[in-house]
Amino acid sequence: TGALESCIDDALAKKVGLPVIDRQTCSGVNGQSTHDVYLAMIDIPTLQFAQYGRFMGVHLAVGGQPHQVLLGRTLLSTMMLVYDGVHGTVTIAR
Repeated sequence: TGALESCIDDALAKKVGLPVIDRQTCSGVNGQSTHDVYLAMIDIPTLQFAQYGRFMGVHLAVGGQPHQVLLGRTLLSTMMLVYDGVHGTVTIAR
C-alpha cells in the first residue's frame, strides 16, 4: 500500500471492540487527518506469522474501499512481497 503503519477500517475496529491506544496524525490523498490507533493482532496461519501492534483506524468502507485492512511496512518489513501487475495478484512469503 505504501503505508508505513498497518491500518484497519475504523468502523470494524469499533464493532469488534479493539482498544484505542493512541491518536495519530497522518497524511493521505485527502490531506492530513487525525485517527484513533487500535491495538490488534494479525494472524496469517499459512505463513506461521502472528503480530500484535498498532493499527490506525481509517475510513476504508466509507471511502468505498473493498478491503478492511491495509498491511503497512511495519508488518511487511519481515516479508517478501511480489506484485504481479499483469495478473493483479500479490504473493507474500517469509
